[in-house]
Amino acid sequence: MMSEESPSKEGYYVYVARLASRELYFGRARCVKDRLEELNAGEGNPRIRGRGHLILLRSWKVADMGTALSTICLLQNASLDLIETALRDADLGLGELMERVLGDRPMTNCIRCGAVRPPFGSRDLSQGAQ
Repeated sequence: MMSEESPSKEGYYVYVARLASRELYFGRARCVKDRLEELNAGEGNPRIRGRGHLILLRSWKVADMGTALSTICLLQNASLDLIETALRDADLGLGELMERVLGDRPMTNCIRCGAVRPPFGSRDLSQGAQ
């Protein structure tokens, strides 16, 4: 995990958190700590209000909001079993997570929004767990 004490002035973080119901929640923020505090206070995303406290599992820095949004969209449509298994690896980088859960299909598109998976090994996805 990483320290989210101060907001990122450049780029965003993609994060995975667990709801009290044991469901996974994927989000993006410039400062993960502040965003989780907001969500846990019942502010922000109405889809998760009243569903319990969010616990951060992992976060990774990405270059921009577009990369964050397409990554989240693809993860939301991936196999949760594969994501859960991959997250057991404490040193897992975002690029490696995407490879494990989406396989070797480099042009995988999100079924909901059409987002194309960001390239693996790029500077945006190779920074590892932060």
